[in-house]
Amino acid sequence: MAIGAIISITACDKENSSILTCGSMGFVSGESQIITDEGQTFIITGGKEMPETEFGTRVYASVTLTECISEPEKIFNAKLLGFSIPACSVPVDCSSDNEETGWNDAISVADAWISGGYLNVNCSWIGRRDSRTEQKTALIYNGTSRDTVFFSLVHNSMKEGLYPDSADKQNLVIIRNKLATFPIQELIPGRNVTIKLMWKWHRIDGQYIHPETENHFACYSLADAAAASESAVPSTKAIISPLTTLLP
Repeated sequence: MAIGAIISITACDKENSSILTCGSMGFVSGESQIITDEGQTFIITGGKEMPETEFGTRVYASVTLTECISEPEKIFNAKLLGFSIPACSVPVDCSSDNEETGWNDAISVADAWISGGYLNVNCSWIGRRDSRTEQKTALIYNGTSRDTVFFSLVHNSMKEGLYPDSADKQNLVIIRNKLATFPIQELIPGRNVTIKLMWKWHRIDGQYIHPETENHFACYSLADAAAASESAVPSTKAIISPLTTLLP
């Protein structure tokens, strides 16, 4: 999934039949209508059919803007190119006795960014090829030290991680990709901060994935607390090797 964010649309060209193709996180704000984290409103008038989705649901949408309805209010007619509903849950405090604090299975982060007061994460995990089991992911809030806010992305593979059953290696594994989004605005202090996201993924040796895991992290800078409702620029991004070959 290609993820993009609309930073700004400053010109409203009603003569242009294809203003911009873009993607953004946002919320369903009405029938065939999405309001993005950047404040644009997309009225879906063509392209793919927008699924019937409850008002206020957090979504990712990619669109081609076809007409500017109102420049001051940032309202556009749009063709829907892609639509998905990410996994969404409230961060869990590390000091709580919630079950999520004990999840310790491997999960990979391809990239992450902050918009609309949410931490959005493109993540991957390993599961059985023919399984319908829903694996679980959560964000743990580990507290704040000086100007750094710490989070851990944790995972529960539901016993379907790497080589979950030695007797069933033919129905082995595939990499499952998922977009997850977590509201963090209330956890960001009102000053310049760095978001440190930590996770655990399998050790990779060239093109091979090994059963043992390693710790990874990425840091994202926010100019101030208000910026968490707009965007964040990664200062460090983990490099994830191609997931092509699995080792026993």
